[in-house]
Amino acid sequence: MSYFYLISSLPNFSIGMDAQQIDFEKTFDLIQRNLTPEDNHLFHYLIYPNDIRNLLSVLFHEYHQLPLLSFKKVSAFSKEEINDYRFFKNNFPDFLNDFLLENESRFPTMTMQEMEDKLIAKFYDYVTSINHCFTS
Repeated sequence: MSYFYLISSLPNFSIGMDAQQIDFEKTFDLIQRNLTPEDNHLFHYLIYPNDIRNLLSVLFHEYHQLPLLSFKKVSAFSKEEINDYRFFKNNFPDFLNDFLLENESRFPTMTMQEMEDKLIAKFYDYVTSINHCFTS
């Protein structure tokens, strides 16, 4: 699908611009409301890295007693969903569920680097397996 009208309605970005002037949540909301369901599903893969960071922050806090990082927005999942990841697993994409299922019993003994490496590897393996022109 062509989104020329959507792109033309987005804020102008330029090098050296003060990014604080842009309401990213509003911009991402505008984009999501105007995408087809299939494209919206794929669009989430652009923001899943924020969800990965948010989940890792919760895991590092829970298993390594590190302070929670501030919740990174824009994200596909709410702060509540990430904080209560065990309860909201059904909302998560396959790569997150696979990571949790395969590693949750090992979290107490995993290093932070190992958790991060495994989760990011799951994400990239899944993204590269998607057979869609979006990933070409």
